[in-house]
Amino acid sequence: MAQIIRNFLNQAKFLPFWAMMVRNSVGELQPTKLELLQAERDQLATRCGTLWVQQRNIEVQLTELTRCIKRIEFDIRLQEKLNPKVENKAKQNAIVSNK
Repeated sequence: MAQIIRNFLNQAKFLPFWAMMVRNSVGELQPTKLELLQAERDQLATRCGTLWVQQRNIEVQLTELTRCIKRIEFDIRLQEKLNPKVENKAKQNAIVSNK
C-alpha cells in the first residue's frame, strides 16, 4: 500500500500531497503523513470501541444499582406498613433523644 502511494506521488509531483513525503538524512522514505494519519485513526477506532464497552458496563451497573435502591425503598415502606407501632415508638424515642 505504501509503495503504491509513493509511486503515485512520484508521478504526480504537482499535487499538494507531495509536501507530505519526507526523506530522512540517509534518503530513505519515511511513512507519508497520510499513512501516519491512517494508523492514528485505527488506534483511535480501537480506543473508541474499548471506551464504548466500558461505558456500556457502567450503564449496566447503574441500572442494577437503581434497581437495588428501589427494592430497598419498597422494603422500607412495606416494613413501615406492617409495623407502624414499632416505627412510631422509634420516632418518638429519636425525638426525645434529640431534646
